[in-house]
Amino acid sequence: MFQVLKDFGMDEKDFKTAGVHVNARYDHPKDKAPVLVGYTVSYDLSITARDLKKVGKLLDGLVSAGANRGMQISFGMENPEELLDQARLAAVQDGRKKAEIYVKGAGGSLGTLVTITEGNYQPYPQFRYEHLASAPGADSSLPIAAGQQELSVTVTVTYTINNSLVRS
Repeated sequence: MFQVLKDFGMDEKDFKTAGVHVNARYDHPKDKAPVLVGYTVSYDLSITARDLKKVGKLLDGLVSAGANRGMQISFGMENPEELLDQARLAAVQDGRKKAEIYVKGAGGSLGTLVTITEGNYQPYPQFRYEHLASAPGADSSLPIAAGQQELSVTVTVTYTINNSLVRS
């Protein structure tokens, strides 16, 4: 599998062993104690592919080299914190704008900032595929549609209100 990755031009920093699992396999004869018949070893390899157009053919190559179960694809982005910071800034600005509209409509003015709290955002979705060989002559590469990624931030902003109404 490493050779397949290198043949696709993958940089060695973009793939790493994520886990090796060894599980005992037993035969369970009727009315007898289980008998150890061997071990099953699974190997997890984490790959960062930067060209989505090549992912289907890369997966086909990996399957041909022995990868046959548990392929997971997760989509992400290179600098999510930068994008989240932009979303945070926009969320706080939007919160202030809306607060000013509500307070003005109520006859007051926006006072000092009291608190800003951020809600949780969801991690990137993961998709699981099990790739089966196609009929001879058919295009067997797995189609990958990246679609669009969406990041969101929920922010709660609390201000004091300056009430200009005169009470008698």
